[in-house]
Amino acid sequence: MVTEEEVDKALTWLVENATKAAQARANRLHLEEYRHTVKSLAMKDSKETSAAAQEREAYSSSVYCEHLQSLKQAVFEDEKYRLYYRAAEVKIECYRTYCANLRIQGKIV
Repeated sequence: MVTEEEVDKALTWLVENATKAAQARANRLHLEEYRHTVKSLAMKDSKETSAAAQEREAYSSSVYCEHLQSLKQAVFEDEKYRLYYRAAEVKIECYRTYCANLRIQGKIV
């Protein structure tokens, strides 16, 4: 059973972490989109003449690999907040169901 104290903690966590969660999401989306820019710039800097060879060099460039590491971290942060948010929401929903069941049984008003 979920206690009222746990629900209060979950609600507090949701409010206190909303900005951090939003920033994590924004960082992830930015890095996902910026990946195309990193690839394009690496292709532009390539000495190769064919697009396929430029793309191959771009994907193996250190700047692209570093970007992927940053993207990996951003995805981790975003997913962490998403899962914690979901856990808090489920905890609150369980408490609501518990209270509804008590009302049906006539134990609370």
